[in-house]
Amino acid sequence: MRVLLATDGSLQSLKAADWVWRLHNLYPDLHVIVLCVVPRPGLWRDGEYLEESLERWAQAAVEQTVNQLELPPEQVTRTILAGVPADVICRHAREERCDLIAMGATGAGLLVEILLGSTTHRVLELAPVPVLVTR
Repeated sequence: MRVLLATDGSLQSLKAADWVWRLHNLYPDLHVIVLCVVPRPGLWRDGEYLEESLERWAQAAVEQTVNQLELPPEQVTRTILAGVPADVICRHAREERCDLIAMGATGAGLLVEILLGSTTHRVLELAPVPVLVTR
């Protein structure tokens, strides 16, 4: 079984990781793709592009989620992609032939939700596979 676990490092994402870990008992061949999507809104602060800080945030979110999973390294793939989160999540699940998408019901930031819309809601609309949403 292949699971795409979408993360932003939030508590909800870590709860989704806990549920995915439980699948390991049912599917010993479980492979988890931990994906963090970096939105590229072209943010500027003091003349500096915030791309590096977004990349560091994404790496930290992925590592925190992988640590929460406690799976053998060969059963986990770490992935960071850029774009509109819901679109990237669904496209990557299709490309990687995942059987399930797992994610938290809410993300790390209210501002991002307001600007981009509900990522979870959009994934539920676009997903090519079943979606496990945790609270």
